[in-house]
Amino acid sequence: LNADDSSTYMRAGEARHRGIELALQGKALRDFQYSVALAALDTEQSGTGQAGMDGKRVTNVPKFKSTAWLEYAVPGVQGLKVNGTWQYAGSKAFDIENRTFVPGYHVLDLGAAYATRIAGTRTTFRAGVHNAADTFYWRDVTPALGGYLLPGAPRTFRLSAQVDL
Repeated sequence: LNADDSSTYMRAGEARHRGIELALQGKALRDFQYSVALAALDTEQSGTGQAGMDGKRVTNVPKFKSTAWLEYAVPGVQGLKVNGTWQYAGSKAFDIENRTFVPGYHVLDLGAAYATRIAGTRTTFRAGVHNAADTFYWRDVTPALGGYLLPGAPRTFRLSAQVDL
């Protein structure tokens, strides 16, 4: 933040993001679907008016992030599918001067869905566990107002039913 001639504080400068993002999705087999996404980013602050910030990484942006999702339709059990999602995010700069970084993390989600008909109505039951390994991680960070670290959700179970009327 810089002060102008009227002592008003404002954000100054630019944040440049250069990189590549790749995604692939499809069916490997009749009963097996997948989706994979990768992003590699090089970020840099410039024109901030503060030498300690220019040329540094942009906060809250990992250099590498990936997600893999798999879903398998269980043979012999009509309507039953199991799935898993793995996410990875590399370390992120916490402060604009890049003195402090939060570590990267891995998160695994597991789930299942069962589609059937009840009284002629299509019904899907779902069960899942987010962050199955109960990993502690910093989901987001911001240097605003002295800095905030926002933790990711702990292991969380969920159950739902969808009724298509």
